[in-house]
Amino acid sequence: RYPQGNHTELEHVRQIVADGVVKAAGLSAGGVLLDTSAPFASIVLGQDLMTGFVGPAGCQYEFSISETIALWIKQPQAVCVLK
Repeated sequence: RYPQGNHTELEHVRQIVADGVVKAAGLSAGGVLLDTSAPFASIVLGQDLMTGFVGPAGCQYEFSISETIALWIKQPQAVCVLK
């Protein structure tokens, strides 16, 4: 919480950021702000949807489904690291 208030930093950021805030479990402290509008970032498809046969599971069959995507940052200015 802020020393002179009842809000946390996360609550403050949620009021400012229009597209929403996602808390990443991999970050123990700080955070990253990304501008995800079209001129600054895109989603890149690495591997299209793929199915694989795992094998029998009792009287049924088990399959796996996978797909890979990545975030392509077109402008470094679209990223702000919060410490």
